Amino acid sequence: MLIVGSSSGFADFWARPGQARAVQIDNDGARIGLRFPPDVALVGDAGATLAALADRLKRRDERSFLQRCQQMRDRWWEYENAQAASADVPMKPQVVTGHLADLLAADAIVTGDAGTVTVWQGRLRMTTGQRFTFSGTNCSMAAAVPYAIGAQTAFPDRQVVAFQGDGGASMLMGSLATLAQHQLPVTVVVINNAELGLIVWEQMAYLGNVEHGCKLSRIDFAKVAEGCGVRGFHVEHPSDVREALQQALTHSGPALVDCWVDPAVSPFAETLQPEQAENIAAALGHGEPGAATKAARLLEPDVLAISNHLGTVRQQLEQVR
Repeated sequence: MLIVGSSSGFADFWARPGQARAVQIDNDGARIGLRFPPDVALVGDAGATLAALADRLKRRDERSFLQRCQQMRDRWWEYENAQAASADVPMKPQVVTGHLADLLAADAIVTGDAGTVTVWQGRLRMTTGQRFTFSGTNCSMAAAVPYAIGAQTAFPDRQVVAFQGDGGASMLMGSLATLAQHQLPVTVVVINNAELGLIVWEQMAYLGNVEHGCKLSRIDFAKVAEGCGVRGFHVEHPSDVREALQQALTHSGPALVDCWVDPAVSPFAETLQPEQAENIAAALGHGEPGAATKAARLLEPDVLAISNHLGTVRQQLEQVR
């Protein structure tokens, strides 16, 4: 396992001690071993260190592992493209990320937020020259717009997009007034599902519990933005997403696009573990609000195709649906 400048707190995706040999590269020696005990620790600039290591690499003739990973990647993007092309209402969050990725400038800066939106922003297809930043180590909600204010101030000639959920957006509404006061041309994209979505799915997947205390009022952030002096766009239908994003991105001042999405779309489809699939099925069967809709979303062909474990609880999901 090669760890390059990472302190990701998502423990589910780390190897277990003894499961893999590890090399860690970081310019801060204090971060060595923070998440995993490395066999080799290299303190230095990531780019320079990787360049020095590259000369020591030898091409392996055995390509099966690489080819399997490439097949998984292709399968993944087929799934994402299918979700992004969906005409369902309420719309899937991937519709927003699919169009946004197409419309970003070559040197765009995207700032992200914490919550279910972390999953959707992680599916933005970005390219060399673009930059993405979010509060991963702190896992702090409401970071996207403050980060964007800093980015737009530091780089006034670059396109800056703040990508956040409605939970984070409701916590720092005053940041919209700051954008208007200084006329910073930041585009704020809100994924609005009227709940603390990640907590909903974590309660089900990790504990098998029916959600508790996660519902939020469905705020029309486009109207809030207009009240602050920011251009607002309200979107509920997939066919309106691209035009709204395009107008917001080309607007001369700050703009906000409030995208009302389906809260029943699971953020865990591709990473679901067997126990988590069983827990979700149990929670849905025990009175989870909107259980039938959530089960139907999990049983969609594209979702079943990408998840290795949903098929094992298919009968339970069918009963709930």
